[in-house]
Amino acid sequence: MVEPYASGLGGGGLWLLHRAADGYQVMVDARETAPAGAKPELYDVFSTAFTFVPEPTVSPQVLCDWPGWWCNPEKDALLLAMGREFDLKKRQAVWEKIQTIFYADAARMKVGDYFRLDARRKDVQGYEPGPYMHFWNVWLERR
Repeated sequence: MVEPYASGLGGGGLWLLHRAADGYQVMVDARETAPAGAKPELYDVFSTAFTFVPEPTVSPQVLCDWPGWWCNPEKDALLLAMGREFDLKKRQAVWEKIQTIFYADAARMKVGDYFRLDARRKDVQGYEPGPYMHFWNVWLERR
């Protein structure tokens, strides 16, 4: 089973590999090994898709962690300030400044809208659709 939001060249991955034939199991930790070793000068275009992240300060589109992605010292300082602020109105004001910088400074092109179609068999239980695919607390109902 592949979880598409946690795999790929731009990000990392963390998964448990289980071989049913002999019960062999190994945990594979590949978090951010691709971005850490990437060379931004080799990228002409960066393309990815973003889904909803409830905390704006960790939204991928405003972070400088991706190869060849948008970096801005003023934005980075505002992200740090927002991460330390607890007052919701003050956080919103900082986020509006970050968005203003993003729309003025970051090169971007919309290539489509996000959508997802979830389908499952009747005997799959516990699955809840959402912005991320997840398979914890999911099981097959025995017939």
